[in-house]
Amino acid sequence: MMRWAQRGSQERLNHIGRYIAMTPTLQSAIGAVRSHYEAWRTQPEGSCLFLIGEPRVGKTTALDELVEELHKQLSFAYAIKKGYTVKDLDAITASTAITIATPSGMQRPIIKVLVGSRPTFNELLAHVLLCLGVPVASRATFGERLQLLTTQLTGQKVHMVVFDEVQHISEHRSADGAYRAADVFKVLMKATRVQIVCAGLPHTLEIMDANPQIAGLTHQIHHVRPFALDLDHASELMRFMRAINQELPFDEISTMAEPDVALRVGLYTDCCAGRIALLTHAAVGYAIERNRRRIDIKVLAETLCERFCVPDAENVFKMCSDALKGYSELIRHRRQERLSAAEHRQTKSARHKRHRSSFGARGR
Repeated sequence: MMRWAQRGSQERLNHIGRYIAMTPTLQSAIGAVRSHYEAWRTQPEGSCLFLIGEPRVGKTTALDELVEELHKQLSFAYAIKKGYTVKDLDAITASTAITIATPSGMQRPIIKVLVGSRPTFNELLAHVLLCLGVPVASRATFGERLQLLTTQLTGQKVHMVVFDEVQHISEHRSADGAYRAADVFKVLMKATRVQIVCAGLPHTLEIMDANPQIAGLTHQIHHVRPFALDLDHASELMRFMRAINQELPFDEISTMAEPDVALRVGLYTDCCAGRIALLTHAAVGYAIERNRRRIDIKVLAETLCERFCVPDAENVFKMCSDALKGYSELIRHRRQERLSAAEHRQTKSARHKRHRSSFGARGR
């Protein structure tokens, strides 16, 4: 087998970038969404699953992994069925669908739609319809789009619609907007019996609070949480760190699974799997560029310094062990200082703009 040092940097980065560690937390999230998918039409109405959690804990990863699992499962099931073809999935993007060509038309058992940062209801319906392969006339009204969507969901035998980053609805829309969004989900579940998944940050649940009918149609709230900062050999964090350490594209054994290093990684990333993955990828890239033989505490310290401009006083990989107890409080304090400075700068800038405007008005 070719040594890692003899392979190209792109191949090495791709290797670690594609790696997914199947932790109990991730498996539990995938299992919750799969069970929801399999409950399609087992009741008179569809139901809703809320998949919530802080950023980078693995919500979207769980959704994408399920889509891949279902694609493999359906490809195998339809392989011997004449006239049926499960189309290649290619790369899973923010909005995607599993598409099955049948003698009577297209079927899309699952679709995943990304909710934009400033969503409108017309745009949201248009995005779902595009995933279903249905272009929408720009002049179509909200009611026309909703009617078209209900028809297509039934006709294409859609089992489940996943809405990712649903917290944007709560953030951008008023309480009335959240109520209306929930009403759309309610109509889809009642009229087409489709299963709905609302994935997002914890305040995604405001949609359920805004519309009690959604609460009645919600069958599960699955909260994806970070790992506990537990350095026991059998803990989920340490198992995750060992799994990553084994996959690092270096010929020498790295030290990311050593308790002291894992502790510092956990503190820096808040034990979020996605943030650990991002840090690992950055460290691998840095190490390859500098011809390092492995990832160790020195490489991690240099990565924070060189790639993220973290000063030595805040670099968790340079701190003595005694200082680690105050790391989280230090970072919170530094962040608050930056936010206060930004607020001061913006306020000063706003005053300056008003002064210039007034000065110009007087000069005319």
